[in-house]
This record gives sequence, C-alpha cells and structure tokens, in this order.
Amino acid sequence: MDKLDYLILAELQKDGLMSFVDIAKNVHSTPCTVRRRYEKMKKEGKIFRCIVSLDLARLGYQGKTFLLINLLPNSNKSETVAYLKNIKNVLVVTEIIGPCDIMAIAPITDLTSIQTLISEAKKAPNIQKVDFYCINNTSFPIGHNFGEMLNQRCRVLADKL
Repeated sequence: MDKLDYLILAELQKDGLMSFVDIAKNVHSTPCTVRRRYEKMKKEGKIFRCIVSLDLARLGYQGKTFLLINLLPNSNKSETVAYLKNIKNVLVVTEIIGPCDIMAIAPITDLTSIQTLISEAKKAPNIQKVDFYCINNTSFPIGHNFGEMLNQRCRVLADKL
C-alpha cells in the first residue's frame, strides 16, 4: 500500500458512504484512480466491506449484552455458533481466544430481554457455562470515535510514505 491508499482509507473512515468524487477531491486525485484503488483494496481483502454504524438507542435499545460462552470439552463449536446466530437480536457471534470459547453480542431493551437472551443461549448445544456483561453503550458495531482513531492512524501511515 502506498500513501494514496492510506489517504483513501482515512477518508472512508470519516464516512463510508462518501462518493469517489468527494474522496478524490480530498486526496488530490481523480475519481477514476480512487475507484480503481478502492476496488483493488477490496479484491486484496484490505477492505472487507463498508458498514453502517447504528445508534441502537434510536431503535429503542438501552445497551448491549456480551455473552461469554464456555463449551463442553471436545465439542463442535460450529454447531453452537450456528445456533447462537439464530437467537433473536444476536448481532455478532465469534470464536475467541481467552477464558471462554465464544462471544455473542446482542442489544437489550430491559431486564427481561437480558433474561430471555441468556435463557436462549443456554439452550444451545455443547454449552457448559454462559457469563454475561451489560453496557449502556448503544453504538454498533463500534463507537463513533473508532472511525476517527482509524482515520488518524491511516493519515500517520500515509505521512510516513
């Protein structure tokens, strides 16, 4: 990656829906070059996808619950992950390295929604234990300041080139 690639990434972090014309103006290039570079980075897997960040509070949620799940020894993780992905409101399910095997994230509205979520998760195959943590942050998938931080990091990398 060169300086222009990092500058393009920095602009995308500001607004993932920004047009190639606007990005080109900001990085002093042409829309055609920006589009070509963007497509190349997507093809190489440097850009996986552009996503919308939601404020779940505006959709009626009060926060998020993180389910930290331990599985029975020698069990099939993919079977458990598939089950968890089908639970209402679960937005993310991923295998993790650490004191548990799987983490799931779901928005919550109240105590009842937390109880229902945990109860449903415990019904998944191969479950040994389910711990949970709740936070009142309603940004998803990440907070608004993460994009700013990533934007700054891309600009620092671009300046070094």
